[in-house]
This record gives sequence, C-alpha cells and structure tokens, in this order.
Amino acid sequence: MSKIWRLSLLTIPFLTSLACTIGIAPRDQVLPNATPLSFAALNPTQAPEVEATLEQVDGPTELPATPTATMLPATLAPTATTEMPTPLPAIRSEQGLITYHSGEQGQENIMLLDPATGNSQQLTDTITSDISPKWSPEGSRLVFASDRDGDSDIYTYDITTNQIVNVSNNSVLDRDPVWHANGSAIIFSSEMDGNRELYQVNWDGSELIRLTDDLAYDIHPSIAPDGRTIVFASNRGGVDYDLYTLSLLSGETTLLLAAEGSDRYPVYHPDGSGVVFISNRTGNYELYFFEFATQLISQLTDNPAVDGAASFSRDGQSLVFDSNRTGQYELYRLNLETLAVTRLTNNGDVFDANPDWQP
Repeated sequence: MSKIWRLSLLTIPFLTSLACTIGIAPRDQVLPNATPLSFAALNPTQAPEVEATLEQVDGPTELPATPTATMLPATLAPTATTEMPTPLPAIRSEQGLITYHSGEQGQENIMLLDPATGNSQQLTDTITSDISPKWSPEGSRLVFASDRDGDSDIYTYDITTNQIVNVSNNSVLDRDPVWHANGSAIIFSSEMDGNRELYQVNWDGSELIRLTDDLAYDIHPSIAPDGRTIVFASNRGGVDYDLYTLSLLSGETTLLLAAEGSDRYPVYHPDGSGVVFISNRTGNYELYFFEFATQLISQLTDNPAVDGAASFSRDGQSLVFDSNRTGQYELYRLNLETLAVTRLTNNGDVFDANPDWQP
C-alpha cells in the first residue's frame, strides 16, 4: 500500500488473557469509552501444527519483473467500456469510504458507504453483476469482477475520470481481484488453464503472469503490505480449503493454516502482523485472526449466522464484514478492542456483501 498505518499489534499486549469465553462477542451494540486497540478481549488458541510444504509454482522471480510464466495471448487486450457510472463520489469520509456490492444475486452494483454517517452512493448501474470491488492503495481506483461483457472479467474503475476498463477480457471465469501493494498490478483468480489459479496482470491489462499451477482451486488472494507475499485459500490438500502463502520473490508456496473445515477469505492486517479470515472449523463460518509472531488463532465472532468476507479499517482497529444475521446479507462493523458489533446497512430484500475499506 502507498499508505501503511503503523498501529502495530505487536507493540501492545496482543492476545492476552481475559476472563471471557472464547469468541463470545457482544452483538449489535457499541460499548462507550473504548480504549486503544489491544485485542485483549480475544481468547487465543495455539494454531494447530501443520507440516509446512514448499512447492515451486510458475511465477515471477521478483516484482515488478519481466514475466517468466504463462503469458496472456496477444488477442486478449484490455478494452474500455462505454457505459460510465455515476459521476465522482458525492460522499467523503474521514474514516475512509467502504465499497461493496449490493443487489439481487446476478444483478449487483458497486456502492460506497460512509461508515460514520451511513450515507451511501451507487457507483455502477447495470442489469448484470458487478461484484467484489477492492480499493487501490492510493484510494482513487477500484478493481472489480463483472459479467457485463458476457462472462466474468476483471475491470478497473478510476473514480477521478469515470473510466472503466476490462483488463482481463477473456472467455473464462475471472474472480477475486485485489490490487498489488504498489498499485501497479492486479492479482486475481481465473480458470484460464481449466481450474482456478492465481494470476497477476498490470493495471493496464498488459503482461499477464500465472502465479500458481496446481490441479486444485486457488482463490481469495490478499497481498502483504510490503508486496512480497500473497496469502490465499486452496483445496489442494483435499476437499476443504486451507490457507497458503506464496512468495512473489521465490515462487514458493507454504501451507499456513489447516484445520477440519474450510478457511477462506484471508486478508492481511494493515501492518502485516497477521491475517483475518473466515472459517467453519466450529460448525459455521465465523471470523478469526491469526498472528504470525505468536502463531495464535483468535475467534472474533460467535453467531449462528454466517459471518463472511472482512476488511480492516485504515487504522487497523475495526473490521467491516458481511453477515446474514438478519436473514439477508448486510454489512457490520466489528470493534477489535471490545468485539462490539454494529450494523451498517439495512437494505431489506437486497444483499450487501464483499466490503473493502478505503486505505
């Protein structure tokens, strides 16, 4: 990222004991007089020991680099779309705007939300599906997946110029886009080789590189703030999804977390000290945090509903996530010091999902 907030979890008592049951988070309330982030309310458990496996995969030897792996065919060039969304965002937020997709399944549009006021703005307006928007490091561009051209491709949207560009432009399924930490490239999953692998493409659609090469599905990438490592979910260990890391310097993959059940949607903390992810290791999907230094896993939510994809606030003290706690997917805010949960959207019949907080 071009702006990395350094409220490090490692500089404060992290994951210390508290007389509370693991994962029992106060729901739908905000506690007054919150103290600075300490994660003290979390009761951690030691990560299960797993045998780290290293696997050489197709990928670049350094970033940025001259591509050394599978390249995009010359016929698949980026194309600009003619449909332009709503003009420049009319809302601003000192906390950073949250982008997400909203609508009925198969007809979602990209939205912006001010978490402080609840004001929202629709950015795209299509009869197709615009999903999974992610902010660029400088906070002026978005990347998202859309089937507006007939199949699921990866698009960039510059909110300062209203320009939308198809940067993958192929006939297969492309999903899970995220920006590289330096804003020069996009990492996403694609079925270009018949199953879901991770790829990297420059922001203008040039120099496509295949990053992983495995018979399993590699999905949900997130890149470390220093741009050296990707964490992602894969079922290469069996039916369930586990978390792996991929070094963008060596091309090696390492098993990070494995448990009974699936771990998915990992996202790095802004200071790189760990990842938040969702897991159904206890029966249904909850939010967890894994700290690299201590190898501790802490359960953040405990709710009979499904708690889904999450994103950190720019100061690292809150999460925004989607959940169907009301029977429909809405956005919620989790205070990481108190574990208090506040509902952010209430859109009734449509669902709000896949939020990303402006850096």
